[in-house]
Amino acid sequence: MTLSIAPRAARKGSDPALTPALARFLQRSAATLDRALERLLAARAGDAAPQLTQAMRYAVLGGGKRLRPALTLLGFRAAGGRGGGALPAAMAVELVHAFSLVHDDLPCLDDSPMRRGRPSVHCRFDQATALLAGDALLALALELIATPRPSWARGTGERMVQVLARATGKQGMVGGQAAERELLGRAPSARALARVHGLKTGRLFEAAAILGGLAAGARPPMLAALECYARPLGLAFQIADDLIDYAEDGARTQDTYPGVLGEAGAQQALRRAEAAARLHGLALGGSAGRLAADLARFAAGRRG
Repeated sequence: MTLSIAPRAARKGSDPALTPALARFLQRSAATLDRALERLLAARAGDAAPQLTQAMRYAVLGGGKRLRPALTLLGFRAAGGRGGGALPAAMAVELVHAFSLVHDDLPCLDDSPMRRGRPSVHCRFDQATALLAGDALLALALELIATPRPSWARGTGERMVQVLARATGKQGMVGGQAAERELLGRAPSARALARVHGLKTGRLFEAAAILGGLAAGARPPMLAALECYARPLGLAFQIADDLIDYAEDGARTQDTYPGVLGEAGAQQALRRAEAAARLHGLALGGSAGRLAADLARFAAGRRG
C-alpha cells in the first residue's frame, strides 16, 4: 500500500510538511487500520441486509486521510503502549468519522453529492440506506470499544465509550453540526466559529488521542497532556481545510475561517494553532513527541 494522505481517489498535490518519519508512521498505521477494517466489515458480509453492509463498506473503505485513528495510535505510543492494544479504539474512531461524513452529506444537512472523489453514500445507494449505514457504523464503533480486551485494564472499555460518545453527541460533533445550522444566514463572530468547529471537528481529535492513552493504561496527567496536544491540532486541521477550499475556489462563506477572519487572519490563526500543537506534542517526549510535532506541522501545511 502506498501512502496517500489526501483522499486516495483525488489527491490534489504534494505535502511538503510530511517528514520521512511521519510518512512511515502514517503509512504503516493506515495499512494496519485498513486491513483490520476490511476484516471487520467482511465478517458481516452474510448479514440479512446485504445493501446495508455494502453501504458501510463503501463509506469506510473508500479512502481518507486516516489521521484520526493515526492519532489514537500515536497517543497509545506516547503513553508507553506496545503491540496492537489500541487498534480497536483506532478502528472505532474511524468508524465514527465515517458515520459523521455519511450523515453530513445527506440532503437534509450539507447536501454534498461527492465525497473523496466519488458519489456520496446517499447518491451511490439512497438516502434511507445512507442514514441506516451511518447509524450502523456508530453502533459498531461503540461495540468495538465496549468489548473487553486482554491488554486493557478493567473498566477501560466503559471509559472509552464515555469519551467517544461525548465526542460524538450533543457535546461534540452533533452539537457542533446543530450550532453551525443555527448560524446559517448570519455572520458568526470568531468566537462562535471557534466554538462550532471545536465541537464539530476538535472533539473527535481530542477523543482519538485520549482513547490511545486509555488503551495504554495512561494516568490522568498523560491523558491531559494528550488532550492539550489534540485540541490545537484539530483547530489547525480545520483552518487548513478552510484555506485549501478558499485557495481552490475562492469561496469565503461565513462559516469558514477565511470568511470570518479574512485570508491573512486565518493564516495567522493557523500559525498560532500549529505552534501550540507542536509545543504540546514535543512535551509528550521521546520519538512519539517528535512524531506529534511533525503531525502538527503536517496538519497545518497540507495542500490538499
